[in-house]
Amino acid sequence: MDSQSLARRVVALIDSLPDSMSVLGKDAWEAIKKDVHENPPTEPARELLEGVARVIRVSVTYNDTGERFFSIAGTPSGGQAESWYRFTREVSDLASGRLWGALLDDLLVERAAESGLAGRARFDLAMRAAERYVSFAEHLRTSGTLNESTAMLAEDCLSRAAHIALGFKNADRAERVAAEVLLLGDALLSAGDFWTFVALSSVITKLASGRVNAGFTATDLDRVEQRLEQAAALFAKSSGHRAERALHALGQLRAARGDKEAPRLARLASAQALEQEAARRAASGSAMVAACLLSEAIRMRQDNGDAAGAEALRTQVRAYHRQAQEAGELTTTVTRLEVPREVLDEAAQLVLDCETQESALALLASRYTPTDAQVHRLRQSAENDISGLVSTVLIRGDLPSAAGATDAERQATAARVALWQEVFLRAEIFLEHVWGALVGAWPVDSQGLCDFLVAGGNIPDRSRAFLEAGAGHFLRGDYLSAICVWVPQVEAIVRMILALSGRSVTAFTTSAGGTFSEQTFGALLDDASSVLGEGMVEYLRCVLADRAGLNLRNDLAHGILDPETCTGTNARLVLHILLALSRVPRPPATGTATT
Repeated sequence: MDSQSLARRVVALIDSLPDSMSVLGKDAWEAIKKDVHENPPTEPARELLEGVARVIRVSVTYNDTGERFFSIAGTPSGGQAESWYRFTREVSDLASGRLWGALLDDLLVERAAESGLAGRARFDLAMRAAERYVSFAEHLRTSGTLNESTAMLAEDCLSRAAHIALGFKNADRAERVAAEVLLLGDALLSAGDFWTFVALSSVITKLASGRVNAGFTATDLDRVEQRLEQAAALFAKSSGHRAERALHALGQLRAARGDKEAPRLARLASAQALEQEAARRAASGSAMVAACLLSEAIRMRQDNGDAAGAEALRTQVRAYHRQAQEAGELTTTVTRLEVPREVLDEAAQLVLDCETQESALALLASRYTPTDAQVHRLRQSAENDISGLVSTVLIRGDLPSAAGATDAERQATAARVALWQEVFLRAEIFLEHVWGALVGAWPVDSQGLCDFLVAGGNIPDRSRAFLEAGAGHFLRGDYLSAICVWVPQVEAIVRMILALSGRSVTAFTTSAGGTFSEQTFGALLDDASSVLGEGMVEYLRCVLADRAGLNLRNDLAHGILDPETCTGTNARLVLHILLALSRVPRPPATGTATT
């Protein structure tokens, strides 16, 4: 969790949530609100806030089933909730102020223009945030409370501190982070927590990248490499996915140290680990899991240029899909996601139904976009139960403060965030696994993907080169580059579709003597429902042009897109939008298009 989302979550919880929505009880809820206002919560701030958010989610979704929720979450139930909250405050005393202070400092630095910070003041605040992050991680390591949960929180803090040190090119802070990272790594290994150590190694790789001298010695980095090799060997016996992550981390670290061949070798070893895990899963009756694992292995072999190896795996993937369908496999867990049986069945059926790459892409283009009915349902929910829906969407912490907002504005924002949550789940489950199944069975290359997009007639000729370049990045796993190349083309395609449908995509302005200029993307979407449909328009808003969603287009245009947002999931969302737009049927033009 980054500083912005955690800080927004606190603001939203305090300013917008009705007291009646909490199952903690009125007294406990008042205590939480009072404490956050007067004494910002410290360690375990994240645990506390996420716990409160989960309580809110259950109270809204399941009404009075708080007992059920607490038993699932492993926290006290019913009347014990208040004592649980007070306990989290008491154990935080030794780290008073560090984490919450770091989060606030970090947030102010990131929003320097809004907070009025510049120059030395901004630098000093950033350095203080980094030091507080490191100090809090040190507290977690030395206080005797280090477990899997607190270790991941410490890793999060050190990752943010490293981000600040590298961003400001400050060697002193980088060395401070590096020293604590090594100490935390030793503590994790002593406790046998190799999985968190693998996550922590990404911080080491960042610091070892050479932009700032973090003070690592060759011996330090050699030892980290050895531990990652040990972790990969350990995981290979039980979890191909975890082994793949350890091998990937090892390859990245070696690449940062100048070994250009390391990423290729890491991909090869990762593919082999996934193939071994797939064989184990298939033998134990989990053929669908095996197919998904092999789909990841196929991508890695393709990235290494091993076309023959990838093709051999595709044949096995098809066999696994048929085996899974015949066996009627139950819900299973793939790469940490609970995947409903119907999703896996649909992925398998899609593979069996498709005979060509084009038919596979056409199926994907025609499915999984939000429907007009979904949008209407969410809007109706907002009108009928604004408090409930607003409280529900506060879980993500992205709803602006209610201060000064009208009911209509809050309803619209709440409906949009709720829709975004549905879109996100669709991307995480449907798009990830269906896309993986299709690619595993029918190889997709950048040229074939672009041929399909252009064939629909909605793509401007000038966009082809950009789409093909973005596809190349996407298929290689360079999701940051793919998103940065593709997102502007989504806007170009929307403009093309609207222009061909007779809509004006320019507006007359009186500045500079009176000229026509391009309408803003938001203005275009306001007038696009009759052409694209309300479901597609809201899909575009949530992914590209709304703070309640990903806001990829606006953040990219303003130069504030967070690289950590450019994930495979979000890149698949953009690709899915491109596929869907390429097949949008256009009504007859109603006027002369202004292009």
